[in-house]
Amino acid sequence: MEEDSRAMMPIRQHARTFDRLTVLEVSFLIFGKMLNAMSTIEPLDELAKRGHDVILVAPRVPNFREPNESYKLKLQLILIRRLTPVLSLIYFCARSYWQVLRLVSILDCLIADSNFFPLLLPIAILRHVTGHRPALFLRIQSTPIETGGKAESFLRLFFFGLAVRLAAIFADKILFISPAMAQVCGHEFSIPESKLAISSSPVGPQFFRDARPSETGGLRRELGLSSKRTVLHHGVLTAGRGIMELVNAFNILKTEMPSVILVLLGDGPLVEEIKRYIETNRLEDVVKLHGPVGYNQVPNYIAACDVEIIPLPDHPWWRYQCPTKLLECLAMNKPVIVSNIPASRWILGDVAGALFLRGTRPHQIADGVRLFFATRKNVNPKLGREIALRFSAQKIAESLEGDILSILQGQIT
Repeated sequence: MEEDSRAMMPIRQHARTFDRLTVLEVSFLIFGKMLNAMSTIEPLDELAKRGHDVILVAPRVPNFREPNESYKLKLQLILIRRLTPVLSLIYFCARSYWQVLRLVSILDCLIADSNFFPLLLPIAILRHVTGHRPALFLRIQSTPIETGGKAESFLRLFFFGLAVRLAAIFADKILFISPAMAQVCGHEFSIPESKLAISSSPVGPQFFRDARPSETGGLRRELGLSSKRTVLHHGVLTAGRGIMELVNAFNILKTEMPSVILVLLGDGPLVEEIKRYIETNRLEDVVKLHGPVGYNQVPNYIAACDVEIIPLPDHPWWRYQCPTKLLECLAMNKPVIVSNIPASRWILGDVAGALFLRGTRPHQIADGVRLFFATRKNVNPKLGREIALRFSAQKIAESLEGDILSILQGQIT
């Protein structure tokens, strides 16, 4: 315990010197969906609540509506048009770069994703020569995957590699979403271990609450699920997430387990394909396409279901990620059925609140659903919230603050 206290002393002492940090983050994550927005905003807002000046610059689509919550951080969302993507990209970069130049003299920390980081090379070189603020961080939330060798994929891979190589030289820290991703990229790009840091996906405070029977009962009646056993999947409906395999699994189960219903909560490019599959295979009473709901309503749907299922395949897209929906279920002490990939194992370990699939083919997902309902008394999800607390937005903000302060302290010692 004494060692832990001594380890924290430099940060505490330094916090009195830098008691009000000025932090600017530039992100290319397009704000068009509430979930993406909240997962980006919440840790930065928690950092602002700790008494710091925090600014987030990001693009948004025309129909994006800022959440109603009152935030401490300053949001600067720049409108982009999907009909003119190249011009919009140039416009966003120019506006963002102007913000950086305007504020760089007073910034304590500048954070950029891999799309924007190469543009900071002049600032990085100048800062490297002078050895002064701001602390410079690269944030990596995912690694790009080559899909078909298209020009877009090539450019994405090129700029990602360029950003990481530049950050390995000039950045103070590279923030990865998981330790496994940090390890893989660190080895591939020869990044000094001292520059590796973890900034995982956050789970919002609204998920750390117990289910209210009045709310869940009313919602189940509204959805027509009162006498059903319900499996929930929530999130964006896109290819490569195991969603069509999940729907196929319930086609396998429809005769054997007619009381088990799949609810798909969300929207995305796969909706029409799912609708056609449901109609062709007469799954209207087995698979329910609900559509998206507000971010603050998601906890009610998680509470109303029997189990959440997350069948992400063992693919480079997901292998070293930090699935937000898994954290949300854990925060609510909801049992989960998940694929056995490093991303899930890192979060869950061997906790008894989860059932790991043996694979993500339709028959393997069907086997997992069967096994869960046959053995659900052996599943104890009560440790979920304890796990999820490590991924709260507040904890992530505390970790980021510590990383920034440690760098600033090193610059003046």
